[in-house]
Amino acid sequence: MRRADLLNHRHDRVKMVYHPDFVSPSSPLLGMEYGQFVRGCHMGVFPSYYEPWGYTPLECVARGVPAITSDLSGFGDYVLQTIPDPESKGIFVVHRQEKSFDESAEELAEMLWQFVQLNRRERIMQRNAVESSAELFDWKNLRVHYDRAYATDVEGYPGLVVHGPLTAVLLLQLVRQHTQRPVVGFSFRGVAPLFDLGPVRLVATAGPEGVALEAQGPDGRAALLATATLA
Repeated sequence: MRRADLLNHRHDRVKMVYHPDFVSPSSPLLGMEYGQFVRGCHMGVFPSYYEPWGYTPLECVARGVPAITSDLSGFGDYVLQTIPDPESKGIFVVHRQEKSFDESAEELAEMLWQFVQLNRRERIMQRNAVESSAELFDWKNLRVHYDRAYATDVEGYPGLVVHGPLTAVLLLQLVRQHTQRPVVGFSFRGVAPLFDLGPVRLVATAGPEGVALEAQGPDGRAALLATATLA
């Protein structure tokens, strides 16, 4: 800050507040909840050089505050890979990979300049767009990216394990799609794990009192056996 002469002179149009502590109601300077502090900001600026994920821009997004991140953070990389036109949603990503400091700083300055040119109505519209995009980062949408890594690296499986009861439901639906007779009994048992490494084949063999069912993996071997009893 001294090198940039950002020392809060009276004539400075940019003022700096350095707060090297957690924001909390007990803070002698700010004295408020962290969520309240974030909600009161116009923008969060986090052009990190490296972060495995980076929760601070996501915390802004969750509270409807536009945020700047970088493509060297996990969050910024995820945004670039999965969110089309993130700037329309108030999420800005500074490109730092294979860029010089000056190039990245120039891009960041341009983002900030464009932001301060917005009028009040445009800022409100942007905040609404940011808040509506928060659902994209809900854990139910993120955890799917952890499932395969956990199944293969921690549990030692070749792929994701297909839920056994879900496979049984698919077999039951197969019966109901091909007969008008009510199903009065249904039982199943797993005989081998089923992975998401290829197509699953559902096989039904009709008998005098019911249907023998089988779910086969890509190798043709049975993974789940079931029996449906018909009225």
